[in-house]
Amino acid sequence: MSRYLFFSAVLLLPVVLLMCCGSGEAEAADKSLRSKLFEGGITEIPDVKDPGGAKKKFDSFSSPVLLDVHGVIVAFAEAHYKGTDGTSFTALATRSKKSAENLWTDGKAMVRDAFDSKVARLVYPTPITDNEGASILLGGYGDWGIPLTKSAGCYHWKPRYGWGDFSKEKDEREFDLHNDLSDVSRDGVHKIYGTSYMQYNGGGSPGIKMTNGNYVLPVQALSEDEKNVSLVLYSTNTWYGLTFSAGRSHAGCTRPAVLEWEGGKLLVMASCADGYRRVYDVHFKEKTWAEAVDTLSGVWGNSLNRKGYGVQGGFITATIGGKKVILLSQLVYPKEKEQKGQLHLWLTDMKRIYDVGPISTEGENAGASTLLHTANSDKKEEKLYCAYETSSDGAGKQDVVLVDLGVQLAEAKKVLEVWDANDMYVLGRQGCAKIVWAEPGTATQKPVPLRYVPAGFLSNNTNETVWKDEYLGVNAIVEGNLTATKDGVRFYGAGAQARWPVIEQGQNQHYHFTKYGLTLVATVTIHAKPSSSISLMGMRVNDDKKPILFGLSYTNNNKWEVTTKKETKITPLKTWELGKPYQVALTLQSNDWRVYVDGEEVQRGNFEEYLYYPLRHSISHFYFGDEGREATTGGHMTVGNVFLFNRLLDAGALKSLKENTATALQKDPKAKPSSSPCNTPI
Repeated sequence: MSRYLFFSAVLLLPVVLLMCCGSGEAEAADKSLRSKLFEGGITEIPDVKDPGGAKKKFDSFSSPVLLDVHGVIVAFAEAHYKGTDGTSFTALATRSKKSAENLWTDGKAMVRDAFDSKVARLVYPTPITDNEGASILLGGYGDWGIPLTKSAGCYHWKPRYGWGDFSKEKDEREFDLHNDLSDVSRDGVHKIYGTSYMQYNGGGSPGIKMTNGNYVLPVQALSEDEKNVSLVLYSTNTWYGLTFSAGRSHAGCTRPAVLEWEGGKLLVMASCADGYRRVYDVHFKEKTWAEAVDTLSGVWGNSLNRKGYGVQGGFITATIGGKKVILLSQLVYPKEKEQKGQLHLWLTDMKRIYDVGPISTEGENAGASTLLHTANSDKKEEKLYCAYETSSDGAGKQDVVLVDLGVQLAEAKKVLEVWDANDMYVLGRQGCAKIVWAEPGTATQKPVPLRYVPAGFLSNNTNETVWKDEYLGVNAIVEGNLTATKDGVRFYGAGAQARWPVIEQGQNQHYHFTKYGLTLVATVTIHAKPSSSISLMGMRVNDDKKPILFGLSYTNNNKWEVTTKKETKITPLKTWELGKPYQVALTLQSNDWRVYVDGEEVQRGNFEEYLYYPLRHSISHFYFGDEGREATTGGHMTVGNVFLFNRLLDAGALKSLKENTATALQKDPKAKPSSSPCNTPI
C-alpha cells in the first residue's frame, strides 16, 4: 500500500555526489552559455508608467522566475533600489525573448504601485501563463518588516495581482507589462475564496495550467496562529474565482513550487523549517495534502546539516527522450564549511534520483533559482535554462545569471537510457515483457506479474572502494577482500564488508523513504561454513553506537539467524546449503519487520511502537558481510542482484522476482553518462 502521511483539511553527503571535472575547453564553452540577465547597478529597464520609456537603474536583483508565455521566454525578478531619502523599495522587473533567439528585450519595470502609495515593496513574483499573456501574483508591503510576519502585516500588507501581454503594434517578442495592479486581499475586488489568512503572497515560482483546466498558483501564507504555511490557489480562470486549497503543508513550510505529474496529480514542494524539502500530493476533491514519504519528500536538505530554511529552487517537469521526468535546482554544500554551496541540477522519475551536476561556478555565491524547459511542437528542438541569484562578497548587490543547460540536458538523456535499460532487466526478472508503470498503492491482481522498479540496484560492478549503483545513484562503500564475479560480489574473510549509505548520505538523502517502509532483496550464495554466526545483510540505526536495527546472519549449524535491536532469533524450519543461491529479503513498514527466503516468510516481529513510523532512530546504512563483527575467520559468500524498493513486497511479489529469469544485458546502452557520481564520505 502507499505510504503517505495525511493531513486534514483543517490542519493544515554524509555523502556528496560529485561529477568528474571537465576539460578546460568544456569550462570555456560553459562560460559562453552563461550571461547576466539582470545586473545590479548596471541593468536599466524602462518604467511602465513613463510614456516616454525612461529607464530606471536598479541596485540589485533577486527572486528570479522564468516562464514560457506562448513561445516567448519571460524573466521576472525583484528589482531593488533606494529612494532619495534612503527608503528601500522593491520593484517588479521583466525581460523577454523568443525561445529560438538569444536577444533579450530591454523589458519593463513596475517601479511603484500606482494604486497604493503605501506599497513600497512588490515581492515574491509568481507568474502564470494565461490565454492572452501572463498574470502575476505579488506580495505588496510597506517599507518596513519581514514579509509573512505579523509586524509587517500590521504596518502595511496588500497582495497584488498584475498582468502583461503582447502588443501587436510592438515587437512580438516584447512582453508588455501593464501598469495595472488589482487588490486580491480579503476585501479586494477580486476576492479569494476559502480559508482566511493573516497574510498571503505568491510562492516565488511559476504557476501551471493542469490538464483538467485548473490554473494553480503556489502560495505561502501566515495563518491565524502566526505560522508560515504553504498552499495553492486554484481556479478555472486566472483572474476570477481563485480559491485557497482546503489542505495545506506542515507549519513552517514556505517557498512552494508546483508541477503536474502523471495521472493529473498535483505535486507541491516546499522548504521547511526542520531542514529539508517536503513534497506533497494534493487531492482537491478529498481536501487533503498527502506527504509523498515513499518518493521525494525529505530527500533534499536545506543545508549541509539539514537545518533551517533553504532558498527557492526550480521544480519542473520535462519530457526528455519520450519520458516524463522532474528536474530540480538545489544548492549542494561541501564538507568544507567555509566553502559556499554550489547550485546543482537534479533529475528524478519519482523512483530514482540523479545529481546531474553543477549549474553555478565553483566559489560563486549562488542563491534562489528557477528552471525552464522548452520544446517545439515536434520535440526536435529543446532547451533547458536556469536563472539564479548570485552576489559578490561585501558588494551589497545581487545579479541574476542565466545559464543554457544544454550540456546537462544531454547528460540527463544518457542517464535515462541507463535507467530504462536496467528497468528492463529488473522487470524481466518479474516476468514482465514490457514496462507498465504501477503507481504506489496500486492494487495488483494475482497472478499478474508485478511491475515494480527499485530505487537502487547493486549488481557486480565494484572496485577497491565502491560497489556501484547500476542506477547511478548512491554507491555502497566497500572494505576488505571483495571481488566481482558474474553472479555478484564475493566477500571473503574477516572484515570483508559493504555499507550502503542512507542517513550517512548527509544533506541529500536518496533513500529517505526508508523511514517509512522498504524492501531489501539480494541473491546470496554461501561458499564455506563459518566458525560462528556471520552477518549477511541488514540495517543499522543512526546513533553514536550504530547498533543493528534489523539484520540477517547465517550460523555454523546451517541456520538463518535474525537479529533486531532487542533480540536474536534462529529460524527453526529453514536451513541453508553450501553453494546454493538463495533469494533473501528484509521488509520493514510501520513497526513490523519480516524476513523471507526464496519468497517464503521465515520470521516476523515488531519493534516497540516508539521506535518506528517514522523511525525515531533513522537508518544509518545498509550493511553486507562482516560489518561490525569481530569474527576470527569471517565469511565466504557471494551477494548479487541487490534491489532496494520504496514499498513493501509480499511473498507473491518476491517469488515472481525470483522465479522469472531475464536475459542479462548483452551490452551497455549506446550513450553512457559522461561520468557516474562518486561517493565521498564527509
